[in-house]
Amino acid sequence: MSKNRKRKGRPSKAVQRYPSGQPVHSAREPRGETEAQILGTVLAWRSRIVPPSMARKAEAGYELGRMMLSHIVTPRQHRAGYDYARLENDYRMAIDAPSPFPKSMEMGAVKGRPMLSDDRNDFLKRKANEFMQAKTALAGAGGVASREVYQVCVSDRKAESVDNLIIGLDALADFFRIPLDHEG
Repeated sequence: MSKNRKRKGRPSKAVQRYPSGQPVHSAREPRGETEAQILGTVLAWRSRIVPPSMARKAEAGYELGRMMLSHIVTPRQHRAGYDYARLENDYRMAIDAPSPFPKSMEMGAVKGRPMLSDDRNDFLKRKANEFMQAKTALAGAGGVASREVYQVCVSDRKAESVDNLIIGLDALADFFRIPLDHEG
């Protein structure tokens, strides 16, 4: 057979190739989505929920932030909900609780806490105490308000009762000692 004979099938692209025949991928040639494409997708999604002028703001990416941008909750209440969500996350990490939102299985992960130093142990105790005090303050606002705060601030779900959410956020704002004139 001659090398000049035409090969059957799809002709190969005229690109630089490795000796194995695989094409050389340059660093300039992006693989997968580019940052601009990802940003465009995110902004298109956010623009369906909030006005396009607000879509670039970080607060448009989660339910409590969108409620603040829509002036349903005040910046003070937003800050209280944000602080509560961080405190809840810190507490979960302190007691080594699994995430309520598992991403995937960690096949080789070793479970359990490492041996604790005194500083780390003090940090864990402080976070646990602060979380329990916040839960107590939130319980003073009522069970429904407590559930709404968890649903919106931690689980990032839509509020079923905005009134109860506001009651719970006000109780947390008082607990965290956020000033009444707080402006984001």
